[in-house]
Amino acid sequence: PDLFWERVFLLDQEYRCSESAFAQNLWLEHSVMNMKLDTVDGANKALAVFKEATPEVIILDPLYKMMLKEDTNQEAGKAVVDFLDAVITEIGCSVVVVHHSRKRLVTSDGRVVNQGKAEARGHTTITQDWPDTEIQARRTKDGLQLTFEKCRWGREPDDLLVRVEADSLVTSLATTT
Repeated sequence: PDLFWERVFLLDQEYRCSESAFAQNLWLEHSVMNMKLDTVDGANKALAVFKEATPEVIILDPLYKMMLKEDTNQEAGKAVVDFLDAVITEIGCSVVVVHHSRKRLVTSDGRVVNQGKAEARGHTTITQDWPDTEIQARRTKDGLQLTFEKCRWGREPDDLLVRVEADSLVTSLATTT
């Protein structure tokens, strides 16, 4: 918790989030990180916390820290997606899951291979079967490259290159492909 709040404090010092007109729209909670979503007890506690907050969007970041078992475990993956479905059904909100990619596949001549949905680390129950859309974010010299891949019900928008002004957090669309 101390490291979490230290990070939040440092972000606020840099970007002045707490001075924004939208400051009351953001609620940060670290206690859920101790609730393992692939366990019945952890999922029930997290669901109670989320119900009380009545959010429109929940962002779980990073998912692997909220799991007792490995993210490659099929049973754990099924428990997590059951939890996520319960959150969506009972609260009626959107859920964004931040998850890490596996090691990058690099060819012998040094080119990085985009593995699509297989880029995400973990069991396919979490990484390929459950999400509506996967968004890959890669930092480039020109900005943040966002690549969208439809998985289930989501709409597959064009890829984007976004620039973020560090002093204001204002984003601008650099290009669309």
